[in-house]
Amino acid sequence: MSTRDLSYAELSRLAARFTGVLRALGINKGYRVFTIMGRIPELYITMLGALRNGSVVSPLFSAFGPSRSPPESKSGKPTCW
Repeated sequence: MSTRDLSYAELSRLAARFTGVLRALGINKGYRVFTIMGRIPELYITMLGALRNGSVVSPLFSAFGPSRSPPESKSGKPTCW
């Protein structure tokens, strides 16, 4: 597995960009954003961007794989996939 370093400035810039993507998709404050990925930079970008948007971040257990209905998602309905 390869790794890459991100500066705090780059992490902030990418999270802000993801916030814009969420808003463009109509995902607003209070909406749930489910994630299913390992501990990679994109996970932190996604989480910070969603929190910056006012969304609720719901990480899913990755052992379930990309199933459309893992047990944790029963508590919320995704707006988009």
